[in-house]
Amino acid sequence: MLPDRDWDSRNIPRRIKTQIEKANYLIGIATKDGLHIPWLNAEVMYGQSLKPSKALLLVVDSEVQVNPSYERVTIDRKDPLSTISQVSQRILELIQDKSTQDVIGGLVVGGLILLLLDSLRRD
Repeated sequence: MLPDRDWDSRNIPRRIKTQIEKANYLIGIATKDGLHIPWLNAEVMYGQSLKPSKALLLVVDSEVQVNPSYERVTIDRKDPLSTISQVSQRILELIQDKSTQDVIGGLVVGGLILLLLDSLRRD
């Protein structure tokens, strides 16, 4: 899901709920300088409230507090390739279809590289 923060984090709009409902799983990225935590929390809580709840993976900086019951990968800023590898592996474990794994794997690695490089650039 791409960021869409033109709403109050206490009241998720129908368009966001629909995207979460249609998703097979949710991946959240929370960095130490992120201003998006209230929205991320709202989206995660909504996804977890659905029956069945959505599979969830959080990619977070070590300074970001998350519910310990949520699966997460901690961003290693000294070794971002390790973080990318861990996240890619976890995502591939979520995906059952082999052809989809191949396509998604490439997209995920590319997207995560961009996100992590942008985050590291700010340090």
